[in-house]
This record gives sequence, C-alpha cells and structure tokens, in this order.
Amino acid sequence: MVVFGAAVAVVIALIPLEPKPLTQDLPSRPAAGADKTPSLGANLKSSRREGIGRESQTLDRLSQTRTDPPGRERCSLPSAERFPTVGAAWKPCRSTMIPDETMPACGKVHQRGDGDIPGMEARDARGQERRSRTRLIRLLLKPLVLVVAAGLGACASVPQGLLRPVAAAPGTDRVDMLAATTRARSPDPGALFTGERGEGVSFNNIVVSIPRNREVGTIQLPRSVPGNPATDFVVTSETPLSKPELINWFRSTSGRSKRVFVFVHGFNTAFDRAVFRFAQLAHDADADAAPVLFSWPSRGYLLDYARDFDNASYSRSDLADLLRVAVASPSVREVVILAHSMGSWPAVEAVRQIGLKDGRISPKISNLILASPDLDVGVFRRQVEDMGTKRPRITLFTAQHDRALQLSRFISRGATRLGGIDPTQEEYRSQFAGLSGITVIDLSAVNAGDRINHDLFAASPDAVRLIGGRLLQGQVITDSDVPAPVAAAGALSSAAALLVTAPIRVFDAAAVP
Repeated sequence: MVVFGAAVAVVIALIPLEPKPLTQDLPSRPAAGADKTPSLGANLKSSRREGIGRESQTLDRLSQTRTDPPGRERCSLPSAERFPTVGAAWKPCRSTMIPDETMPACGKVHQRGDGDIPGMEARDARGQERRSRTRLIRLLLKPLVLVVAAGLGACASVPQGLLRPVAAAPGTDRVDMLAATTRARSPDPGALFTGERGEGVSFNNIVVSIPRNREVGTIQLPRSVPGNPATDFVVTSETPLSKPELINWFRSTSGRSKRVFVFVHGFNTAFDRAVFRFAQLAHDADADAAPVLFSWPSRGYLLDYARDFDNASYSRSDLADLLRVAVASPSVREVVILAHSMGSWPAVEAVRQIGLKDGRISPKISNLILASPDLDVGVFRRQVEDMGTKRPRITLFTAQHDRALQLSRFISRGATRLGGIDPTQEEYRSQFAGLSGITVIDLSAVNAGDRINHDLFAASPDAVRLIGGRLLQGQVITDSDVPAPVAAAGALSSAAALLVTAPIRVFDAAAVP
C-alpha cells in the first residue's frame, strides 16, 4: 500500500501540463568523424523527423511574423478561395507557406494565421485535446493521492484488537447498540468479525464507552490495547444474540419514543471502525432511539472497491429482513435509516425491495437519510420511483468537495455520484423533478474532520445537530433549522426551492409537486 501511494504521487508529478514541442525529441546531428552510412530504415526515419522539425520551426517563425512587405497587402480571402487545391503539399518559401501545385488566387502576401493552412486547425485541436486530457487526469488522480495518504495515516496509528472488552470507568457515557452483520466471524476476539462474507446474519449486543472531554464529531481511539475508558472509545461489553432475542432487545432499548436508528456504513470500513463511528454519531446526535448497526463485509482496504460493492449488494436482502423484524416489533413505532457512502446502495435497495415484495413500505420506516451517497443519480431516481408514492421521506447530505466521491467518479468513468451533485444545476434539477419528499442538504461550504470531506455528516457539529434534533425526530429540515439565509439561489421545480445559507444550503423538495 505504501509503495502504491508513492507510485501514484510520482506518476502525477511526472505528468506534464503541456506537451513537449515536436523538435525537442529530434536527434542531434552526428559528430564529425561519426559513421555517415546508417541503414536505409534509419535514413528514412531520420529524414522524416528532420523534415518535420524544419517545418515546425518554420511554422513557429511564421506565426511570429506579422509585418507585410512594402507595397504588398495581406490577403483577406478565406482559405478555400485563397488555395483552391486541398491537400497540396506545403513547403517553406522564405516568409510564407505556398503549395507546390497551386499559387494563391489573388497573388497577395500569405502568412500563417488562424485557418490559413489546411490541416493546422486539426493539429491545434489535437494539441488542445491532449492538454485538456492531461489536466483532467491530474485533477482526477489528486483525490486518489489524498485518500491513499489518509488511509495510510489511519492504518499506521491505530492498533488491532480494539473490540476486546475492558472494564467500565466512572464519569463516561455509554452507547448500547445492536450490531447485525453479514461478515464472517474472526478468530481474534478483539476484532469479532472479518471483511469476508459469513454464513447468514450474526447479531451482537455491543456497549461502547465514550469519554466526556472531547469535541463533537471526533473519535478518540486508543493508541495501544487495552484502551483507557477515561480518554478513549472502548468496548465494555459484547454479547452474541439470536434472532428471536431481538424482540426483547428492542423492548429494553427503544425507550419511550419507541424509535429505532439504523446505521449502514460505507466503503473501506472495518468492523471496529463502523462500531466506533456509529457510537460517536448516536451519542453526539443525542439520539432518543435504539441504535442498530448493520455492517456488511467491507474489507477495509482502499483497493477493494469492486469487491466491497459486490459485498454490499450481497447484503441488501439481509438488511431488508432486519428492517422487517424491527417493523414487526410491537415495541417499535418508528424506524430511521442513515446510510453512508457505498452503504447507501444496500439501504436504498432494501427499502425498494420491501416495497416491491411486500406491496408497500411500512409507514414505520419514516426517514431514509443518505450521507455522501455513492450512487448513480439516474439509478437513484429509478429506485425511488420503484418504491411507489407511499415511501419514506428521503434526505441527502451532499458535498461537491468530497474527494472520496471524486475518486468514485473517476472509477465509474466520469458519472457524478449522488453525494457530489450541485443541486442548482439543470441536469440534476431535472432528475428530481416530480419526486416529492426529498430534501438535499449541501455541505460544500463546510470543512470538518479530515481533508477528504467524506464524513461531514458525522464530523460537522452542525450536521450532527440537524440529524439528532430534526431527522431522528421525524421532522423535515428547512431554512429555519440552519443559519439565516443570505440569498435565494433559484428553484428546482414548482414545488422546491433552494435556499443558500451560511454555510449549509437546504434544498427542500418535501412539498407535494
């Protein structure tokens, strides 16, 4: 992984912004006394390259020459009328380029200019295309270097075995969560689960201890095992559960609100990182709900994007079954789902599958929150349409400076991901036209966490408060929930308006079209 990151950085550094002039690659003349009888092929190749070099040098001189000889005026005729023979060979003739077979129709001075010489437009266009392609490659590879660097830094500083239970300490907070996973069990008791697929779904009751003296949106992982509960996120209890025992767990943890908060993590996420991220989010959002983590088998490696996507797709039916269990519990009145990044794919698919197979989506599933969703925009629209009209409210957290989604866009060959859209653009406004009950929260002006900007939903204190204070309460986020709007940026449709705020923008599409 270190070698890969270094290699990518070197490649980007070596890619030139401008192509080299043709004459820079031409061979120098042989020195005196050198062998002057090379092979016939070498002679032909050398002559051809020297001829091209002389032509290029002549064209460069001509492009800088703009003074007409005395008594002669520059021709203003179009190229087609000036040189009627197309495709004639060109040769240098002092200060002008004249075709071998056809002289100018007007007899005036003809110097090089835009469109004067047949074929020059195509040559310039190819050069511009190469330069644009080079800039695009460097732009798209930059997020890859940042993501690799961030991944390497995280891997180098966090020890293994973080889920080994330790004794609880006074003066700390706790999050009692249910973890449902399609991962295979790990022989390491400090890891619990691997990044491979398991046999069926495993259920565990995990209690996470959280220190109180820290900033909202941060996760303090121990530097060595076992961690210190007074300063670190640690696990104090881990108990396997069977599926029939879930009813009792919902009864004991849903509280008076009888609300369940389901979290689906994203790409490149090991099981322990998913546990601690969800514990931080549930705690900081002050969620009055029973926290349920659904963890699909992400391998936790940057280069396993394709395999992670397959594993996420593999787990969507199990997530749908978990949602059915929660809805069927008499102790549950409402289910809110929050999915991050690639986890948005199995989350949306699970809700869609329930609607198609069961004929309807239970009204208990009230809100589907997609944070930095790594989804194709058109595919998302079709998924929402398949859910029918009686679907849960959908909230999107987007950010145009999300570098992880920029990398995903590069992998998907230029298709903008749902979490990276600019909702003011017409191409995206048309995708949302006619879809009611969708709210887009643009965090492009927010900076929190690392430079990747992929975890803003959990790292930004403002975003966390919106999740806990509004979305988990089943409410719609409007401009009154964020700082006062400074300008109106337009409308997506007759039923939706985009309000620009500082620094959060809210696109409210919840009204009936």
